[in-house]
Amino acid sequence: MRNPGTKGLRNEGTGTLDVPLRALDACRDDNAAVASVYRRVRIGPWRWWVREAWCDDLLGDGSPDFRALEDDTRATCVKEGLGRCTWRVVLGRGTVFAKVFRLDRVVDRVKARLLGNPAEREWRAAIEAERRDVPVPRPIGVGVASGRPIYAALLNEEIAGARSLADAWRGASEGDSGEPGVFDRRGLIRGVAELFAWAHGVGFFHRDAHPGNILIAPREGAAPAVRFTDLLGAKFLSGPLPRREAAEALAQLHHFFRHDLTDADRLRFFSVYMKSRAPLGPQAMRHEAFRSWVSELEHAAGRQAGRLAQQRDRRLERRGRYFAKIRLPDGWKARVALRLERRHRFLEPNVTDRTEAAWQMILPPLLTGSGRAAGREKYVRKQGVLLIRTTLPLGLRVQATCGLSAHRRRFLDGHRSRHRDVAAELVLGYAYRRRWGMVTETALILPDRDASGGPAAESREEQA
Repeated sequence: MRNPGTKGLRNEGTGTLDVPLRALDACRDDNAAVASVYRRVRIGPWRWWVREAWCDDLLGDGSPDFRALEDDTRATCVKEGLGRCTWRVVLGRGTVFAKVFRLDRVVDRVKARLLGNPAEREWRAAIEAERRDVPVPRPIGVGVASGRPIYAALLNEEIAGARSLADAWRGASEGDSGEPGVFDRRGLIRGVAELFAWAHGVGFFHRDAHPGNILIAPREGAAPAVRFTDLLGAKFLSGPLPRREAAEALAQLHHFFRHDLTDADRLRFFSVYMKSRAPLGPQAMRHEAFRSWVSELEHAAGRQAGRLAQQRDRRLERRGRYFAKIRLPDGWKARVALRLERRHRFLEPNVTDRTEAAWQMILPPLLTGSGRAAGREKYVRKQGVLLIRTTLPLGLRVQATCGLSAHRRRFLDGHRSRHRDVAAELVLGYAYRRRWGMVTETALILPDRDASGGPAAESREEQA
C-alpha cells in the first residue's frame, strides 16, 4: 500500500525530535550557505521529519511504503542484520539509502521508549556530526510508524560511486593508475588519517569505525572524499578526544589492517594523523609522541581484539546469520555454520555458505541408517560434506548429555581459535541424537576436502 500524496497533509512546522534547534539550524547543503529546513509531517501511522526539498518524493503520490520495500521494484536490499535492513531506493529526485528497523521484540520496544528508537538516535548523531563539519552522508529524513511491530526508517542521500574502505583498499594500486574507480593507497591512507584527525579534534568519537563504516567516493581532479557512516552510538565531547578515546576509535581500523599494512604505511598514517591534529614539536618530542601513541594504540587494539573475539564466540550458541540450531528427523539435532565470516583471513573458496534450508536437505540422508558399534566411527560424504558419526560408549553418554561431547568441543574450539585469527580446523557443525533423554550418538560435520571421491577418503571409510 502506497502513501497518499502530501496535498492537504497536516504540516506541523519545523522543529526537532528531541534534537537541539541549533543542530537543525546548522544542517547545510554541501554547496550552499542557507540552512536546510526539515518539515514535520504525520501521514497514516508515520511521523516524519523530512528535508523540504525531498518531501514530495518521499511522501507524495507513488512514494514508497517503507514498511514493505521488498514489494517495491525501485528498492534493493544491500545489507541485512537482526531486525534491520538497508535498502537502496531509486526516486525521481535521486537515490536514497533507507535503513529500516523493525522493533518487534520487547527489549527493542523498551529500549526505544527509554532512549529513542535507533533511527532517531542515528539521525540525531548525523545532525550533530554535520554541525561539527564531520563528513557523513547527508541525512534527509527520519520516520517512525506506530503499531505492532514498530517501524523506524532513517533516510540518507546516496553518495555517487561510494565504496567502503575495505573494498576500496582491496582494489587500490600502489600509485596513481588513472583507472576509474581505482584509488591510490597513499591517497587512501592520507584521506582516512585526515578524517579521523579532524573528527577527533572536534570531539567526534565513532564507536564502530571499522573499514565497512568508512565510505570512499571519487572526486574528479581531487583526492577521494572520505566519510563516516553508521553513526548509531557515536559519542560527542565538548573538546578534542583524549588520547585513550582516540586510540579506542582507531583500534578497529588497526585491527582490520594489521595484516595488510606495511610498517611504512603505518608510519605514514600516524604522521598524517598527528600533524593534522596538532603541529608536532621538536624532533625528540616527535619521537616520544610516536612511541607513546603506538603503545596506547597497541593496548587499545588488544582490548578491541578481545572484545571482537568474545562477541563472535557468543554467536556460536545463538541463531543468527552465522550459526543456527536445526531439528532433524529421527531424534537428531544439529548446530551448523551458515556463513563463514573470516574469509578475508582464511581463504577457503571451495567451502560454500549454506542456509538452514540447505542443511535441512543435506544432513538427513547422511544420518539415515544405523551407526557402527560403540566407539567406532562411520564416514559418510555427500554434496561437499564429510560426516563422521560415532555411537557413544555408555561411559561417554553422560558427558555428551551435559554438552561435553568430543565433537561439540572440536566445533567450539575450532571456531573460537579462528575468531582470534589462529589457524584451526574448519568444522561446519556437529549433530547429536537423543534416546530416552540421553545423547547416544554424535556426528562431526566437516568440509569434504576430496569432493571427487578420491582414494584417500574411500580408504578411511573402509578402515572405519
